[in-house]
Amino acid sequence: MKKYAIFSFLIFSFLIFSCSRQTAEDHFKKGVRYQLMANSDSAVLEYQKAIKSDSTYVQAHLNLGVLYTEKGMYDQAIESYKKVIRFTPLHAKAYYNLGYVYTIKGDKEKAQEQYEQLKSLDPQLAQKLKEKIEQI
Repeated sequence: MKKYAIFSFLIFSFLIFSCSRQTAEDHFKKGVRYQLMANSDSAVLEYQKAIKSDSTYVQAHLNLGVLYTEKGMYDQAIESYKKVIRFTPLHAKAYYNLGYVYTIKGDKEKAQEQYEQLKSLDPQLAQKLKEKIEQI
């Protein structure tokens, strides 16, 4: 009887632990909901949790970069976009966003580098970035 109680307790504990663990996808979805509700601080935390669960979660890095850009946290945004590019080298939106942040910072040279990368990936997005660069 005692063995049965211990076994039941272990199974019950495992089930509770398993149900309480959230996946990277769960955190990402929460982040999106918070972002849609304009609760950027909570969204940032959820995207960070998603990335902690899965460091290669490209969309979480991208969304985090967008929030950092909106918050004026440009260095953090740059790092987020660079991670997207590292994991997905042909991600046109990441090159655009990275170039855009460089234009905000007034770094025409680095923005131009992103433009050059973007030209072959998405000419329309590249043109949009070029217009931003010309405004510096």
